[in-house]
Amino acid sequence: MREGYHFSHKIRVRYTEIDGQMIVMNSNYLNYIIVTNTEFFRHLGIKVDSFEESQFDIALITSYLEFKSPAFFDDVIECNLRIAEVGNKSYKAEYAFVREATGEILFTAQNTYACFNPILKKSAPIPEYVKEKFWALQGS
Repeated sequence: MREGYHFSHKIRVRYTEIDGQMIVMNSNYLNYIIVTNTEFFRHLGIKVDSFEESQFDIALITSYLEFKSPAFFDDVIECNLRIAEVGNKSYKAEYAFVREATGEILFTAQNTYACFNPILKKSAPIPEYVKEKFWALQGS
């Protein structure tokens, strides 16, 4: 895990993710972020398939991506995530995706997510149990 980050997992680039230039197509990095978020919530013990039951879900509000170097077929990418800010109804996550073999940063991202109640389809405060898990990470 990269220093300063709260969570890390690995993805291997699959053939279907590369384009005619033989590099990962840019849009796939957004999928890597989604996979990283899913694994992050799983790590925290928050099941992504029970958001309706927990009355907690998130929606992407803003995303800023910066591409630094291409990833290639069969590269192993270390996907790092940290919670940068926690508000009442939203939080900001930062990502660094690194080529495992060299430690080279491939791309970074900053996303803002808003919390909403999936049953009422309205914005909602981040539940306290989620905030506590986020704050515990920031303290580590």
